[in-house]
Amino acid sequence: MEVQTKAAAEINIHTKENMTIKKALQMYGIFAVIGMFLSNLTIPVSLNEEMQFFLNEELKLSPTELKEFSVFIIVNACVFFGVIHTVFRKRS
Repeated sequence: MEVQTKAAAEINIHTKENMTIKKALQMYGIFAVIGMFLSNLTIPVSLNEEMQFFLNEELKLSPTELKEFSVFIIVNACVFFGVIHTVFRKRS
């Protein structure tokens, strides 16, 4: 009786990349900016007593207010991501 041996198969182990604080903050920032832009669409939508959706025209932003709010969001996003970039550039 002969023993038949086989060569060991190659095993490739793929490890997941670790989540860094910088990546977590960037993902938080992306979701926060998207959420703020979406709030323009969702704030005027309300429910009435019969649980039906309706558009409340009093809560709708005027074009000037919409422009100002959009500029506010963009400036804050630039500051947020700039601070993240500056802080983590100095650490590495």
